[in-house]
Amino acid sequence: MMNIAIFDLPFPSNEDFFEPYDAELLMILMKKLMLKGYSVISFSSHNSNLTLLETIKKVELFKADLVIIYTFFYRQQFLVQHYKYLDIIISTLKKKKPNIKVIGIGNPLEVISDELQIKKMGFDYICRGDFFESLSGLIEKIELGKEVPLIINKNDLNNNRTVQPQIYWDENDCLRVSASKGCDCKCSFCVDKVLYGNWYAYDCENVINCIKNAIVNRKPHMIKFSDMNFIGQKRKEISELYVKRFCDTYLSNFNPDIPIKIATRIDNISDNILSMLRGIGVSIIFYGVESGCQRVLDFFSKGITPKKSIEILFKTKEKGITPQIGFIFFEPFIIKDEIIENINFLESISNFTFLSLQVIQSLRVFKGTEYAERFGSYPNFKNNGFTLSYDFVDDYSKSYYKRWLILFERLKNIDMYIRTQLDELLIAIEKKRDIQYKKAYNKIMQTYNFIVIEVLRQLLHSNTVEEIVYKYYDKTDDVLIMIKALFALLAI
Repeated sequence: MMNIAIFDLPFPSNEDFFEPYDAELLMILMKKLMLKGYSVISFSSHNSNLTLLETIKKVELFKADLVIIYTFFYRQQFLVQHYKYLDIIISTLKKKKPNIKVIGIGNPLEVISDELQIKKMGFDYICRGDFFESLSGLIEKIELGKEVPLIINKNDLNNNRTVQPQIYWDENDCLRVSASKGCDCKCSFCVDKVLYGNWYAYDCENVINCIKNAIVNRKPHMIKFSDMNFIGQKRKEISELYVKRFCDTYLSNFNPDIPIKIATRIDNISDNILSMLRGIGVSIIFYGVESGCQRVLDFFSKGITPKKSIEILFKTKEKGITPQIGFIFFEPFIIKDEIIENINFLESISNFTFLSLQVIQSLRVFKGTEYAERFGSYPNFKNNGFTLSYDFVDDYSKSYYKRWLILFERLKNIDMYIRTQLDELLIAIEKKRDIQYKKAYNKIMQTYNFIVIEVLRQLLHSNTVEEIVYKYYDKTDDVLIMIKALFALLAI
């Protein structure tokens, strides 16, 4: 009988991006294999202090003949990071033991349709859809040396929905919860739709009971819902009914004294929904605003306007909720006038939401998305495995982006520090529920926002980043002093 090693991805990281694997499913898988007489060892990335290479070493010492890698990710911007981990694991294992067999399971592998790419990654087999059904008999066939296809069971992943909400504690003592999966929207650049299909919610009472069990002996600094779209339904009358049911269930079990963060869309929100969310303690709403340029929003199939985004961000702030945004500043066809449009837009919302340099993102084009299908054959796009790399069509935009990358590399550490400090301040202020502290926070936020906007504007006219870097550091000194002072006041 073969020795089988099972482990999941990604491994622990200082970056807070991992979604926990489904422990229940993996335990069932282990038991089934052990009952068949296999020697099985499991490595959990979620509760192990082992590094990636230390774990690989243990797999080698176990003398595994077969490795099952269960890889699961939530946020699409970290998809490439998963593939990097996979490459390290498989290449290292096969270098040590060339005849070891590797089976891949999990949603990042659902977007791979090129068998040559799968082989290049080092997988011997990929199981899709209901992987218990896929694995039934597969291992026995491998052991007997029978021929097995590279891709087994091409069922849609959406037929294999997890019935239990996922919940775990992150390193900042915040409770992470998934109340739903999928999305009903059709954003052309988003791979989430490809991976999860249409929006579906877990039972409200089940979600609340999971939260209740998790916080019996430990109170979180914040409850962060990991849902791609917490509200889900685009039709307001349906989404309001869902939010009402969730909020009523929540309030019947908890006092609204734990700050909550959710993510949703600009076109999902109404005044009534905002009031209900604030009533249960929602203090932060993340919106995928994406752009201040209508042409880009249309290319992305967002179905919104910059004016609508400004309106909703303002209403959110008026309700006492802090809006945060996702923003794709750079995309392949952007021109100078649109860069200026984006800067002007960010300036127009700088009183409502926190703008850090981290907010300024460039488009990642994933295979399988509508955007990739529409533009992937253009000459400025190149195949890059699971994504498409691209050159900017406009020379000025290309130059601006290069200077931005240099600048960001120089400033990212202090920017991340300020962002982290402001996040911690906001949580502390929400617990105090004192309007004066909130005003002080807003003053710091607006001061830093002005610095970020100024950096973007200076890049329009400067070919060197040295002067911009000097001015940035000079002005952020005041922001750091203000942050320190507000923390001292909160400690009194």
